Amino acid sequence: MKIKKVGVIYGGKSSEREISLKTGKAIADALEKEGYIVKLLDPGKRDFVKELLVSKIEFAFIALHGPGGEDGSMQGFLETLGIPYNGSGILASALAMNKIYSKKMFVSADIKTPKWYVITSHSALTTNHLPLPVVIKPVRQGSAIGVNIVRKKSQLMKAIKEALKYDNEAIVEEYIEGKEITVAILGDKALTPIEIIPKNEFYDFYSKYSSGGSQHIIPARLTNAIT
Repeated sequence: MKIKKVGVIYGGKSSEREISLKTGKAIADALEKEGYIVKLLDPGKRDFVKELLVSKIEFAFIALHGPGGEDGSMQGFLETLGIPYNGSGILASALAMNKIYSKKMFVSADIKTPKWYVITSHSALTTNHLPLPVVIKPVRQGSAIGVNIVRKKSQLMKAIKEALKYDNEAIVEEYIEGKEITVAILGDKALTPIEIIPKNEFYDFYSKYSSGGSQHIIPARLTNAIT
């Protein structure tokens, strides 16, 4: 049976809500142009569950950003209702959204990852177990929100407090300079690597979402072996 009615789940309650609203609207427009019947559904609204059940959608396109949308929560809810959805499943989503568990998975699979340690809101904020520069980021957050590169000791406290505004845990990570490369996966196929050159110091919120915030080079300037 061909799917005709798609629910685009967007917005939500995370700090990335505004970006998700834009994402969802763009996806809805594209689906409508392809002839699908589209229903926009926002978990940030009180009547979301009622709207979802009444809508009778055949497929959910998750366009949520951040906690509540990329961490397995929405995926589990949709599976409970028997509604198929895009993207990774519950476990993969939960592990990928949590930087601590992601890094533990890398280590267990012998994949190189920068050195790191975790701090909480109860930690001594002035303690640093790695030489500068370091990268400080919330454990469960996306879109580079709350992320800072710390190059001076005087910047450390401010960066930790910034990260802990978005989560009760933050990760302090060894800074490794290099190219920003992204590779999308469609089914079992790896698509062409894209090199991203941000206008700011790193691929931050502005560089991700602002017009002209980054330059994208396709294919990425890599050796054939690395590609």
